[in-house]
Amino acid sequence: MKRTYETELEKGRSLVHGVYNDKDIKERIKPVYTEERLERGIELHQKAKEAFSVRYKEFNESVLAHQRFAELKELLHIELMKLRKFGRQLFKNEPFSYKQLMLDKNVPGSYQKWRIFIEDTLRELVNNLHLANKYKLVGISVDEIRQMLNELVQLDELKASSEKEIGDSHEANASSVKAFKEFIHYCSDLRECLNLFFDDKERHKLEKMDCIAK
Repeated sequence: MKRTYETELEKGRSLVHGVYNDKDIKERIKPVYTEERLERGIELHQKAKEAFSVRYKEFNESVLAHQRFAELKELLHIELMKLRKFGRQLFKNEPFSYKQLMLDKNVPGSYQKWRIFIEDTLRELVNNLHLANKYKLVGISVDEIRQMLNELVQLDELKASSEKEIGDSHEANASSVKAFKEFIHYCSDLRECLNLFFDDKERHKLEKMDCIAK
């Protein structure tokens, strides 16, 4: 939560609870702020507090989900570059095999193109016995390549989870801002009411509560 949100929520909490628990002030402003309307202020504060709690939770979950996705993607990318490094040496005298593994092309930068590129490379290795046997010479087995393909499936799942969590986080953020604005608007109106019913000579009656007439 931004410090401004935190500070304003605490000021608002002091205001609505302070007024609600002071019988004299409640009696004075009763023509405008009934018991029910004062209770509404407490409800709005609780709603805003809970909304920010959900916002924290969803934000943290979105960060963790993205981190899991990014970590696996980075590991797979490292393995891809390792395969290409060996491949350039293994097939430098085999132009056809060189092209089969797309060693003559750059690895795409965008995720979607990268995702297709790495899967095509791995499937070529799994389905081509000649290529697979060459990689065995440098200690890379077909089972390891298949494991990378399985991890690509996991990567897809992690990406979907990350996107969902980010969406939930954005929604929670919007809800918290809306709840905050509703509560602050209520507090502003309540302060105006207090300023109306308590003139300068009676300001001392409000001083025990922070920020009442500010």
